[in-house]
Amino acid sequence: IAKPDARLFQEALQRGGVNADAAVHVGDHPGDDIAGAQQAGLRAVWFNPTGKAWEADKRPDAEIRSLTELPELLRSWQ
Repeated sequence: IAKPDARLFQEALQRGGVNADAAVHVGDHPGDDIAGAQQAGLRAVWFNPTGKAWEADKRPDAEIRSLTELPELLRSWQ
């Protein structure tokens, strides 16, 4: 199986012993990463270092341009 198939994300959750509501997926591809993660019940963060315009229907839960932004974002969700 491969992204965006939700089974891939569910398998990762199972192997990690984590529920989807406690997990976040960070990715750069609107379909493979964002849509796939959201279909599996995860929050999805779009890693967009170049500031591209969003061109998909379903919006990510958040957008970051640098991975250094991630800890603050995660704290804001607690």
